[in-house]
Amino acid sequence: MLHFQQRRIARASKSPQLLLALTICAASIFVGSTAFADTEFPPSLGRMYLNCGESSGLVERVPVHPKRGAQPAWRTVVGDTNAAWIRLNLAGTRLIDGAVDNDRARLRIASLVDASEQWFDARSLAQWQSTSAYFNGGRVLVEFYPGEIGGSEVVIDGMWVERTEGELASICGTTDDRTAITDARVGRLMPIGCTAWLFSGQHFGMLTAGHCFPLNPTEIDVVEFDVPPSLVDGTPQHPPVESQFVIDPASVQSAFILIGNDWGYFGVYPNLATGDTVLEARGGSFAIGLAAAPVAGDTITVRGYGSDSGAANATLQTHTGPYAIFNSVTTSVWHQADTRGGNSGGPMTLNGTATSIGIHTNGGCAGANPETSANSGTTFQNAGLLAALVNPQGIAAAPGPGLCGSPVNPNCYTVHATTACNDMACCTTVCTADPFCCNTEWDSVCVSRAWATCDAPNDTCAGARQITLGDYPLTMDGASSEGPADACGGAIVRDRWYRYTASAAGVLRVTMCSDAFDSRVAIYENAGATCWCPDSATPSTLVGCSAALSACGRGAKADVSVVAGRCYMIRAAVRNADVGGSATLSLDLYTTPANDTCVNAAVVGNGSHSFATLAANTDGTTLPVECNTSGYTQVGKDVWYRYTAPCSGTVTVSTCGSVDFDSKLAVYTGVLPATCSCPPTIGTMLVGCNDDGVGCSGWSSRVEFEATQGRCYMIRVGGHNGASGVGSLAISCAVACPSDVNGSGAVDAADLSLLLAAWGTANTDADVNNDGTVNAADLSLLLDTWGACN
Repeated sequence: MLHFQQRRIARASKSPQLLLALTICAASIFVGSTAFADTEFPPSLGRMYLNCGESSGLVERVPVHPKRGAQPAWRTVVGDTNAAWIRLNLAGTRLIDGAVDNDRARLRIASLVDASEQWFDARSLAQWQSTSAYFNGGRVLVEFYPGEIGGSEVVIDGMWVERTEGELASICGTTDDRTAITDARVGRLMPIGCTAWLFSGQHFGMLTAGHCFPLNPTEIDVVEFDVPPSLVDGTPQHPPVESQFVIDPASVQSAFILIGNDWGYFGVYPNLATGDTVLEARGGSFAIGLAAAPVAGDTITVRGYGSDSGAANATLQTHTGPYAIFNSVTTSVWHQADTRGGNSGGPMTLNGTATSIGIHTNGGCAGANPETSANSGTTFQNAGLLAALVNPQGIAAAPGPGLCGSPVNPNCYTVHATTACNDMACCTTVCTADPFCCNTEWDSVCVSRAWATCDAPNDTCAGARQITLGDYPLTMDGASSEGPADACGGAIVRDRWYRYTASAAGVLRVTMCSDAFDSRVAIYENAGATCWCPDSATPSTLVGCSAALSACGRGAKADVSVVAGRCYMIRAAVRNADVGGSATLSLDLYTTPANDTCVNAAVVGNGSHSFATLAANTDGTTLPVECNTSGYTQVGKDVWYRYTAPCSGTVTVSTCGSVDFDSKLAVYTGVLPATCSCPPTIGTMLVGCNDDGVGCSGWSSRVEFEATQGRCYMIRVGGHNGASGVGSLAISCAVACPSDVNGSGAVDAADLSLLLAAWGTANTDADVNNDGTVNAADLSLLLDTWGACN
């Protein structure tokens, strides 16, 4: 826990003019720091590390005065008036060496309570590993002599001190009101003695204060839970191995600069004895309030392993106190909950809930000013902390639950392969009921649970949810109805509303599939980019209504032409008296297909070919009377394919049972065998047409014709009387005799060679008897039918 004193920074200077600054650096406690063994936590504040960041800046050469000799170019006093001794950390200092004394940069540190002083040049500073000697008293004078070469700089990164008083500054009042608790989510960092805790959606990650990490993160190596009472003399005791987790140094991310920018994020390996992750072993975590901000009257609770006397020393205690100040600029929060050294890193929860709004870091309950009469910590508005949370390192990045409330997560109402979602409250609710959603994947069950248990934003048209193309699981459970009661062929009893802005011109297909209820879809359009509800002063126009869609249970679909940039209101609804349930709303946008015209026909072979004619135009001419069906001789909204027969035999072109509209087919050939012309003419060039194929469901189509190997055929796929939709086109070529493997019209040596090459395989061309394997039976049939095919 930190105790910040007044601080004044001396700015860098490039001139030889002397600068003098009195600096009392920021105190950051390392309770039971690495100078102590694990079992030697002090009963009070003890040894600490003070963050400083004081710098002379880069200083140019300072000539040696001919009479007064070398003069300091920069001078400062640093320290802590409550300290018994001090030692400086000079890690950022750079002293230029020189061939003669006048060129050599030097640094002087002198005690303010006795005659002790220490001089450094580049060599001696390296020998002391950029640290000073120990000086009695809490403050020292630092003087910088840059020499005649220049280019040197003194940086006081921080200092180690022994505090002799001031611990009660973290007790907000005259008595220590902390009480002992048990909390499986809160652990003790060893050997440093700080507090760390589990937060939502993390199998491996934990949070603490940044100042709890020394310069070398490996000096903290274990998190302990279920900590037992200390001995009567205050000596801490340790839990069983099953309650200890080792830290991955590569996972550590931290900052320790000022109040509000003091945080640590790290990961721990699974327990060596049980194999459990820390979340599995502890069974719970704190939610984190990324946007939570306390207001007047709120309370804040702090849990932690603060120092104390006797058996209570370094054990888990808690206290709740009034909220004081929330500062979104410095990302800090101030409170008056009692803490002691060792509470650093503990969760600050709001109003008795399990939602943490930040990490406790500092003491300061003294004086009349709230910022010096309250303890404080870092909130989750800190940009560096947020960046770390969404970019874990080391073991913390191992696959596991996502982070509830993280702004990089998808929303809670969309299926995604990652875990958790971006709404803190909804995510926590769903994951509490179904841990799979934060441990493995946010699947359709998680989405349905979110709709059912969270505050669904789109139960009214005014609260319509903005969506794009894709699939959106939803539930009608708990939904009401708003809008015209009788729409699209049935009374609407429940509905959800969505807002869609067209990304391009085309045909929008809105589908709602459900086995739970009779579905209806209605689409409303306004003249511009603003969406209006049907009952508003500027009402939208109903442009699309549902049609039956048997392919997805009791579903419905609506197709509408859309204009790029225009907004459309989509109403997904339950018809008649059905009670509701789960469904999936899907949006697909179809633009003009690439093979919309004959000249741009897609080249295809045998097999299945998906297509969509919703945004197609009609390119071909009308068909002859033999292709007349119910007075309609046109193939409307057509797409085109160019097919070269791979065999001489019967070619079958079919949409049989594979389209969702009333399809129609026409097949043409060219005047020259290998050439297809556009546009094809009727008469001799039309080789087949069909509207409703025999045995084909849903008014789908099939054409069969005798083809010649190598000849080109144009296949035209469209709809009857302007019908359009999506489906697939199947093309196959069956040779006149099955033994004619290469389709040449004769069974000869070429076919025998192909059969032998495919021996033992499931090659469909060489498998003459279609038993699944090319074998002796196929060879026998081939030899029996040797010669020209009949």
